[in-house]
Amino acid sequence: CWSLLRAAWLLQGGLAPELEGRELVVEGRVASLPGRSEQGVVFLFEPRRVWLDGRPVTPPRRIRLGWYGARTAELVPGERWRLRVRLKRPHGLANPGGFDYERWLFREGIGATGHVRESRDNRRLGRAPAGIDLLRHELRRRIDAALGDSPWTGVITALAIGDRHAISPAQWQVLRATGTNHLVAISGLHIGLLATAGFFLFRWLAALVGALSGSSLPAQRVAGAGAVLFALGYAALAGFAIPTLRALVMVAVCVAGIQAGRRLSATALLSVAAIAVLVLDPTAVLSPGFWLSFGAVVLIFYGTLCRRGMPGRLRSLVRLQLLVGIGLLPLLAAFFGQHPLIAPLANLIAVPWVSLTTVPLTLLGALGSFAAPEHADLLPRLAAATLDLLWPVLERLAVLPAGQWQPRMIAGGELIAAVTGTALLLAPAGIPLRHLGVIFLLPLALPAGPSLPEGGFRLTLLDVGQGLSAVVRTRSHLLVYDTGPRHGGGFDAGAAVLAPFLRARGERRIDLLLLSHGDSDHAGGARSLLAGFPVGEVVTAPDPRIAWAGGKRCRAGMEWRWDGVRLRVIHPGTGRWHGNDASCVLLIEGGGHRLLLSGDIERRAERDLVARLGAGLRAEVLVSPHHGSLSSSSVAFANRVLPAWVLHPAGYRNRFGFPKSKVVARWRVRGAKQLVTGQAGAIEMDFLPQFPVVPRCWREDNPRIWRARAGPGGCSAPL
Repeated sequence: CWSLLRAAWLLQGGLAPELEGRELVVEGRVASLPGRSEQGVVFLFEPRRVWLDGRPVTPPRRIRLGWYGARTAELVPGERWRLRVRLKRPHGLANPGGFDYERWLFREGIGATGHVRESRDNRRLGRAPAGIDLLRHELRRRIDAALGDSPWTGVITALAIGDRHAISPAQWQVLRATGTNHLVAISGLHIGLLATAGFFLFRWLAALVGALSGSSLPAQRVAGAGAVLFALGYAALAGFAIPTLRALVMVAVCVAGIQAGRRLSATALLSVAAIAVLVLDPTAVLSPGFWLSFGAVVLIFYGTLCRRGMPGRLRSLVRLQLLVGIGLLPLLAAFFGQHPLIAPLANLIAVPWVSLTTVPLTLLGALGSFAAPEHADLLPRLAAATLDLLWPVLERLAVLPAGQWQPRMIAGGELIAAVTGTALLLAPAGIPLRHLGVIFLLPLALPAGPSLPEGGFRLTLLDVGQGLSAVVRTRSHLLVYDTGPRHGGGFDAGAAVLAPFLRARGERRIDLLLLSHGDSDHAGGARSLLAGFPVGEVVTAPDPRIAWAGGKRCRAGMEWRWDGVRLRVIHPGTGRWHGNDASCVLLIEGGGHRLLLSGDIERRAERDLVARLGAGLRAEVLVSPHHGSLSSSSVAFANRVLPAWVLHPAGYRNRFGFPKSKVVARWRVRGAKQLVTGQAGAIEMDFLPQFPVVPRCWREDNPRIWRARAGPGGCSAPL
């Protein structure tokens, strides 16, 4: 009941539909540490009042804003501002295996997203009051001043205050590949270390005061209070993230048990912590961090249950790392579709090193920046030096060829079976039939679904925002046609959409990567995709912007025959082509069906195709040229293709207004039903012999209370 009430409260704080896309003036307070990048800042804002054309309207509860450009102000958490903004309702990309941005917005209580417009209305109204957010901001500023351009500024900041915005993509890649990314989150490990330090420090102080005053203080009670105080302070600096909250509650429960003279079992301790976290935030169950943090503690307790003759310290550490590494396999497969096999070794090296050197130096440096500001840079520099020593080791481990395993993503019954299997395998000696746990892990090795028949193929047109990426799977081959956009803010569709999708489907290799042309909305994700997946053959348009990819140049007449399916390049032909008209156009035939992938061709290329192929352009399904722009989908081209379905790869509320209403009308009068990825999410179609082609839309097939419903352009309401 509490979860439902909490969900209803979060959903009611959204932006009214009639305010979407309108310019608004908002007054309120900066509600988070701004995340900084080369383009500007991103921050949370809590509006108190909102005006539309001078008329007050109901404000959303919380909004996430980007403020870009050279004139970006230095924002401080807690400050009051008046801003001119343009907002939209929560909406994210909807793809199998991809990050659910809308779920994250829901968890954070964000009712709208948008950006600050350049205006004279933008001005600071009041300074920030004293508080924990202001302290975090000041600590970040001092760490920046102490470390300057050091590559470890982002990591040290993350360890000090839980702000990970400044960690570079390359550093994240190393951390993920070695399974050590938990070290840059202020986790239960760090809270536990600080609580232990607080316990012994306060116990020593209690004994010292007692000896000096001649009185006896209850040292254990004073030490327990010190442990809770230290843990509470560090958790507050981290913004009370789930792992820190869980550890804080466990410390508090342990201390309460000590104060009450009771000894709590591990099960009771963990249960109380879970209940307390969920009472404070029922939406915590939507975070992978909740399951991974509690799962790791459960595994530690489970791994020490009924064990006799425990080995020495080093062997115990090795055993513990293997236990957690194997035990978390089902959850990592469910959430991320990958598992770093090198993680136990990497953590065996990194956890003690970071915990005993980097973290203490970072925290002492944070305290010292206030106590002795003239020497404030010494300890942060020493903390950075410890990372200088550790990082080369992690980089070598990250590139080991056998260091990664990428099982396909699992859910439901498969996840339950995998958890059961690992529980059996890790059970104490003497449990009968425990080796049969391997059987329950078989779903991780099985393909994602039934294989396609000879002559059949499947199209998945991914939702990559304003861009294009399509995946075509035959019985035993895989084509990726374009890789979606890459934005200056760090978004890369290759890493954020394509790679998770391929892992979710259990794909290990790309047989053909075809880049239709060099625009960033089509080839922006290519570098990260090539870095993460082996590719058999690369074909690119004759565009110097993607010459770095190598491979063959796309030209009419190129052909592949896979499992009874024919893939044929029909453009560019002879002559000089440039810009959008040089796009590589692919016609796929199989099972009595035809699919036309047209890239960004415009009217000149369409005229050439009509003149050369005529009725040979007929296709049952068309991925629309140039996202449905007015410069494409000419009348002559439409009369020749005559598709039953037109799929528009266009982003939600994109700034170009694609697909254009005139283009939609042109296809509609020819009887074509039309879908838009920005509304439908990923669109999937099976082209099977003797079966009609029926689309499936990810957004509609996977409804969630936080997910925006598909509007016109979805499977249930095609244009």
